[in-house]
Amino acid sequence: THELDMTIGSSDAKVTIIDYSSLTCPHCATFHEEVFPKLKEEYIETGKVNLIFREVYFDGPGLWASLVARCSDPEKFFPLVDLLLRKQNSWSRAESQIEIVNGLTSIGKQAGLKESDVLKCLKDRNKAKTLVEWYQYHAQNDQIESTPTIMVNGKKMSDRSFDSLKSEIENYLND
Repeated sequence: THELDMTIGSSDAKVTIIDYSSLTCPHCATFHEEVFPKLKEEYIETGKVNLIFREVYFDGPGLWASLVARCSDPEKFFPLVDLLLRKQNSWSRAESQIEIVNGLTSIGKQAGLKESDVLKCLKDRNKAKTLVEWYQYHAQNDQIESTPTIMVNGKKMSDRSFDSLKSEIENYLND
């Protein structure tokens, strides 16, 4: 893993899932609403799976949302990602950059961040540059062309349904 990778679950798990998602992608929001909670309950919280979440930046707002998710304590990262994806319609489709920033600020505040902190994080050019380089490196390495891309122990899953992921995970757990 890379120092910028956000992880949840046990680092000694037999199975590592990498979730490549863009915070502006509707399919990613659906995956996080429908499949992720089951994975979390059955495999991540039980220590059987370690999940690495890597943001994909196909657009500016996706990067800005990531800067907000990473703005504060790493403990808040997954709850913020959850909020950003659940409220995706309200901020990511806004008409102007200002409205998108306002939407992101309001989500940051719901997670307990001060408006001034959110704006400071959004203006952090060095962090943005580092994140873009990290994204480009992994996207090239793992040949990420669309989101969400879910990898189970290095294998790209064409079917991202819970049942399909479950049977792939179980293969490794029963080894």
